[in-house]
Amino acid sequence: MNPSDIARGFSRATLYDEAARVQARTAILLRDQLAGIYAARAVPRRILEIGSGTGLMTTALLDLFPQSELIVTDLSRDMLARCREKLRTQYPSKRVTCIAMDGERPSLAPSFDLICSNFCVQWFQNRRESFRQLRRLLGDGGVMAFSTLAEGSFREWHEACAAAGISAGFGPWPSLPSLQAEFPQDGEATWTAYCLTDPVRSGRQFLRDIRRIGAAPSGIAKRPLSPRRCRIS
Repeated sequence: MNPSDIARGFSRATLYDEAARVQARTAILLRDQLAGIYAARAVPRRILEIGSGTGLMTTALLDLFPQSELIVTDLSRDMLARCREKLRTQYPSKRVTCIAMDGERPSLAPSFDLICSNFCVQWFQNRRESFRQLRRLLGDGGVMAFSTLAEGSFREWHEACAAAGISAGFGPWPSLPSLQAEFPQDGEATWTAYCLTDPVRSGRQFLRDIRRIGAAPSGIAKRPLSPRRCRIS
């Protein structure tokens, strides 16, 4: 999908928070990993978040680093507006800068101490170049921390679609070695796989939730299928 299609899809996702169960869980996992990383180093002074959505990771960052300067970005202006409203309601005393921006083509100046993204990298059309562009925004000793879909994600959905002879509509996703190879060579990278299960009553509910979060490609299957859970890596 091109950036315009992605932005339109997420702009329509007015029920995102109701269906983004996995995204909420990965935000907590990423927050806990960051807490471990920064237990032995200085708190990041400036943080850049790529693909904030409605602010699931944003609120986790604010709780973890309450004194840091936070720059929040998203491709969808509507998503960014929902994020801004959530912050205004839940964190009225926090100063957060919200910027509409394509994370693959960052238009900001260095230097950030932390660049963070929850469930956004899978939308990048050229991960290697995107990682390089983001890497140049880091200051000395800076950290990049991402969560994304990896090889094996939604296996049950893909198997059900293959058995029915129809397109799954999305995927496949990269293996951990591929992600490792795409990361800039002047930095150190460690990718960790987590297996998360999201029970659903039917394939129809799965498709409904995918559409609610704005992630359904135009060619995704419309026939009701029967996977009851989908693994996220």
